[in-house]
Amino acid sequence: MGFINPGKSLKKRKLRQSTSITTSASTSEVEYRHKSITNHLTFVDLPNCIIRRIFIEAGPGNNIPLMNKSLRRMLKFDKEYVSEGYWDNLSLVLDMVRKFYAFNLNERLDFDVITKKMEYYTRVISYYKTRCPQNINYKRLVRNHDILRRICLEYTKNAWVLLDKVLSNNFISNRLLDFFTSKYLVGASEESVCKFMTRAEVLFMQKLRLRVVRFKFAEMAMDSAQLANDADSTTIDYNASMEEIVKLVDEWNVNNRSEENIDNPRLSYYDDEKLPVKEIPYQFSFIFDDGFLVAPVDPPSMFRIPATILGNGINSIQKFQLVQRLLLLHPDSLGPVDVILSKTFRHLQPDHIHNFPYRELPVGSIIPQLLSHTQTTGPCFGDVIIDMFRLFDSYTKIDYSIYGDNVDGDTIVQDLSKGCFLLLAFYFTRHTNVDSRPFWTEAIKLRNIQLTQVLSTFEPNPEYDILHNFHRT
Repeated sequence: MGFINPGKSLKKRKLRQSTSITTSASTSEVEYRHKSITNHLTFVDLPNCIIRRIFIEAGPGNNIPLMNKSLRRMLKFDKEYVSEGYWDNLSLVLDMVRKFYAFNLNERLDFDVITKKMEYYTRVISYYKTRCPQNINYKRLVRNHDILRRICLEYTKNAWVLLDKVLSNNFISNRLLDFFTSKYLVGASEESVCKFMTRAEVLFMQKLRLRVVRFKFAEMAMDSAQLANDADSTTIDYNASMEEIVKLVDEWNVNNRSEENIDNPRLSYYDDEKLPVKEIPYQFSFIFDDGFLVAPVDPPSMFRIPATILGNGINSIQKFQLVQRLLLLHPDSLGPVDVILSKTFRHLQPDHIHNFPYRELPVGSIIPQLLSHTQTTGPCFGDVIIDMFRLFDSYTKIDYSIYGDNVDGDTIVQDLSKGCFLLLAFYFTRHTNVDSRPFWTEAIKLRNIQLTQVLSTFEPNPEYDILHNFHRT
């Protein structure tokens, strides 16, 4: 695509047939002068700050670092950086996290409106303080005002969360999680840690927070209206069920909005305020010590540690530390551990253990950490125990001294023996009427007396035919 000179015909002028075509005799003597080639501006010629901004705007997983070595060096990020000095491109990563993964749960809350409404009810409380301090509606108004004040403070403190998809990026490491706090992401206090949520949870919590604030303001409006009518009884029966109370408050709020004005403005309404309670259960609860006042109950977390982290089990110290950190933030994010343990044990097989840091990361450390954050076992947990039996047995049949001792001073056989004990202890304490027959059958099949001794700790009286087969072997 080029530029067109105005007024110049684009059609080639045809010569008349009678016109003879001649060439200059001096054509061969013409000296062609080569024009100097103008250097065009390329992407790498842009200032570094612009390249970095383009990199961020291009989003996670873009291919800009693959364009050439210069860009790769400029945008390289060492996620396992351990020095105390400047961490190259940390700000670049945090900027990308802010743009694509940080979400404000207070997005639907207009705190200017909330502040005006709180000030309005503060004046109402001051007006009735000396007139009817013993009135039940006055007491409820004061307490509801304080409850909502504390709720808003909590919402402000814990406004920001991170989308769980951020953990699927290659730049994630345990040390980087140290920077996933409000202090670095949104400038709040260091203690306010950004937790992780699914996209559905983020939208749900944004809706729920507006729902809670509107509900508490509706209660205060009811209390205020009763005070204005000199009533010393509540508008609704607070001895009803929670579902009925919430329904009555909502109905009253819809039918009595005349009290809202410039001093007491209206909260914003959205077209999609309906909460998906079937997907994410939530509820209000009574504060019994405060005369059946209502407060919200946080819904259960849907966040789970993604498969990008645990898909291959625990295979390095860095991954183990990362899982530890995530479990500290979200204790219930692990789910059933059957698959995780099974895949972890594969890295401990004699053919693969040379790639596993077994000395620094004993099985006796991994298993308790994982089991302490799960309350249930999946249908394959018995198979996991049998896998551990076989793993233990494989090392008892070779010269395991070549692997040395781990940080706890145990040989690999002693470490795996601990693993067998820990798995059995967890299984037997979480289940009643445990069928130990598969475990005994496997131990006898392997002809491993150490396994039978461990099993005897939990099942001292195996069935007769099992003992008979054991003595036959």
